Amino acid sequence: MNMIEVKEMLESIPGFSEKVAYRAFPDNEAPELPYLTYEENNTNNLFADNKAYVERSSYTISLVEAYRDRAVEQQIEEKLNEHNIAWNRYPEWIEEEKIYQIDYETEV
Repeated sequence: MNMIEVKEMLESIPGFSEKVAYRAFPDNEAPELPYLTYEENNTNNLFADNKAYVERSSYTISLVEAYRDRAVEQQIEEKLNEHNIAWNRYPEWIEEEKIYQIDYETEV
C-alpha cells in the first residue's frame, strides 16, 4: 500500500472524506476536529538477491480530537483491520493545545 492508497483508505472512514492530510494541514487550514494526519516514517524491506524483495513502509496515523471518542477510534481500527494492517494505538493528551492525539503505528 502506497501513500496515495493510505490516504484513500483514511478518507473512506465516515466523516473524514475531506479531513485527511499528509503530516499536517497548511497553516490556518485545518478542518474542525476530529481530523486525521498520516506520515511515512521509514521502510523495513525484505531483501533477496541484492534487491528489495518485499517493500514495507511504516506509517504513523494520527487522530486529533477535542475529546477522547472511542467510537471514532473504533472506526479507524476497523478500517485498518479490514485492510489487514497491524497497528498499535498510543493516546496522548496535549495540554498546551487542549486536544487528544491518538497515534496508530502501522506497517504496510
